Amino acid sequence: MDAAQKYLGENSMAGITFGLLFQLKALVTNGWSTFALINKLRKLSSSMTDFRRKELQKYPVVGSQLSFLDAMISRGDLFHPSIMSKELLVFALAATDTTGNALAFTFTLLGMHPEIQEKVYEEVITEIGRDTPIEIDHLPKLKYTERVISESMRILPPVNMVARYINKDIQIGDKTFPKGANVLIYTLALHRNSKYWPNPEKFDPDRFLPEEIAKRPSSCYIPFSWGPRNCIGKVYAMMSMKVVVANVIRNFRVSSKYRSIDDMEMRCFITMRTINDIDCHFSPRN
Repeated sequence: MDAAQKYLGENSMAGITFGLLFQLKALVTNGWSTFALINKLRKLSSSMTDFRRKELQKYPVVGSQLSFLDAMISRGDLFHPSIMSKELLVFALAATDTTGNALAFTFTLLGMHPEIQEKVYEEVITEIGRDTPIEIDHLPKLKYTERVISESMRILPPVNMVARYINKDIQIGDKTFPKGANVLIYTLALHRNSKYWPNPEKFDPDRFLPEEIAKRPSSCYIPFSWGPRNCIGKVYAMMSMKVVVANVIRNFRVSSKYRSIDDMEMRCFITMRTINDIDCHFSPRN
């Protein structure tokens, strides 16, 4: 897989080959059970789409507040049923695996850095309180907590590569990427590039202070991808993670046996996660 990762990073046909390598990996590691699960998910999303289409025929939605699925169904001339099912799966899976990994990494890093964890705790208690239900109006006040989550996704991005189709020739250094090529951007390498991130393996939430952000190109930080086709769930994901981190940290202390990110053995494919169970422990606060 190391060789495959290198190939994906260098070959202009990466986008086409990527799907084939994913299927090969599934066969090698988990056998046909992986494909059985994928087919089951496809059938589920297809049945959900069919059910919702019939519901809309009986009870049309009035107004402009259509859900994503309703909007696709209403434009059946643009979206084939198979495309709708695939998009539904993307939304369901992308919103769980990525956010879950990002939270796991964030809590582990807080367990490794108790002094940063206490700053999060102090901010949450000061701005919200110990028992007050967290409301949407509280979230903009959690500025340090947001910086912690942002730094966590820099040093351990849950999605460690972004695919793009090139619509015109691009020259980078002595390499030319031709129009029509599929390329992968290696997020992990970009997020730890010392040109933009001094001491890149250090966990430092203050990298995301406004004055620090202004010192570097915005495109050197892409946990949600970048540009007009960035992650559609970016705002919702950040809101969700802030609520979870705030709620957990105000009620629990987090600890970890890891002393640096080098202690965490990672495997990287579409998403990044630890090879073994992550070491992260929660104990109630008095």
